[in-house]
Amino acid sequence: MSQIKSSLTIAVTFAVCALSGCGDANKQAVFPHQTGWQTTHKTAGSANSATCVECHGENLDGGIAKVSCTSCHLGGALTIHPTSMIPALTKHKAYVNVNDTLACANATCHGTTLGGVTGSGPSCTSCHLGGPKAVHPTPWTSADHKAYVNANGTSACSNVACHGTTLAGVTGSGPSCSSCHLGGPRSVHPTPWTYADHKAYVEQNGSASCKTSACHGVGGVGGPNNKPPACNTCHSMK
Repeated sequence: MSQIKSSLTIAVTFAVCALSGCGDANKQAVFPHQTGWQTTHKTAGSANSATCVECHGENLDGGIAKVSCTSCHLGGALTIHPTSMIPALTKHKAYVNVNDTLACANATCHGTTLGGVTGSGPSCTSCHLGGPKAVHPTPWTSADHKAYVNANGTSACSNVACHGTTLAGVTGSGPSCSSCHLGGPRSVHPTPWTYADHKAYVEQNGSASCKTSACHGVGGVGGPNNKPPACNTCHSMK
């Protein structure tokens, strides 16, 4: 009788345990997350990452789900990008050069066509105006650059990913606008720029500072339709 009672107690204990949560992990393994959960789990995971441990293991390296969080979170369970990409905006160029954009093109990150994912990564062309591997629109000559800024304003260039919020440049990304626009973001030459100023500037900096593809053309031959003009328009090139 005592043996029967003992067996009954064990059976009841097992049943209560299963109903009260001991089987939760197995239930989660059999019934995975709902469709689209990948793009909405950031909020839940940030609020209580411990809930992920039950299925994905104490170190979030697989667990009973046999899915490591770092299979998507390359920088760690709570960090999407690899640490080499932090800050991601200014350091992801090297990563993409090594791993190609295929590493970004999936339904959870930036979309299979890099068109962005709601609640996750943005479209690559929201920053890369010329395509996922080209920052500027194409073509991007000095004339195109001027037309683009005239149409869109310098605000299109002034952000933390491109030329900096104050257009002072971003390390690893766009240079300071004043490195070319000596007179300010919307003015090429320093101000004032009289003939006397022009002469003094060239005497101090040399004509090489004017003979670039962005200014008066390599060799000072000018731009398309002589805009900007060739140096010999005014100066004898002898």
